[in-house]
Amino acid sequence: MTALLIIAALLLALSAFLFFGVPYMLLGRAGLASVMARPEARMTGGAFASVLIMVALMPLAQAALVSSGDHAIYFASELHGLSFGM
Repeated sequence: MTALLIIAALLLALSAFLFFGVPYMLLGRAGLASVMARPEARMTGGAFASVLIMVALMPLAQAALVSSGDHAIYFASELHGLSFGM
């Protein structure tokens, strides 16, 4: 599971760099400003941010599983070590 999270984070960083970083490297701040002026670029930035949050919170979901990671079917009724119960 850790390897998959690392791969997901690396692919997310690569895609964000290719979408936002290349115009910034080629054209500077004006290039990045022109990219961010488009509504679809703002939606893509929001999608990148939401996926980053999901990747960061994935270990918490794995800790709540009763069975092993390969055969994860059931969740615990209470999450020990966290401040809320399910």
